[in-house]
Amino acid sequence: MSSPRDRAGDLLNTARKKVQSGDREEALDLLREALDLDPDHREVRQELENLEREIAAMTAFSRSRSRRVAPPHEGPAAVSSEDFIRQCLQRSQAALDEGDEVRALQELERAQRQDPENQNVRKRIRLVKRSIKAGNLSDLARTALKEGDVERAIAQARKLF
Repeated sequence: MSSPRDRAGDLLNTARKKVQSGDREEALDLLREALDLDPDHREVRQELENLEREIAAMTAFSRSRSRRVAPPHEGPAAVSSEDFIRQCLQRSQAALDEGDEVRALQELERAQRQDPENQNVRKRIRLVKRSIKAGNLSDLARTALKEGDVERAIAQARKLF
């Protein structure tokens, strides 16, 4: 019979294969099971954190992608650079109001491509990126608390602050 550490290692390898085949949810379950077997297995813990972050990012991207379609009244008509940037800023603010930080960032990056020297756009990009990072760290801390891993939750909270 194999030790819990060996079994956790086997589950880690199986989870990695699942990720490669595109079955991230099953890999997530396997990593959580491995962590239950060996809570001190750093490699399993790191792989779990990376996968949770990846899944969260993919979910946010999918959600924002479905909302990126321009409304019918916003056709491809020619607009000035200033108007384009203003529209991007408005769409970015609307996305923020809806809680979609990824879409907000995408709109700001579109504006920045139009005018790379625009200080207002640069400042907003920094703020949104900071907000996304804080949200991700907060999510990781909450996940650790749900799993009963107070030490990891505190470490994530420290990174947040």
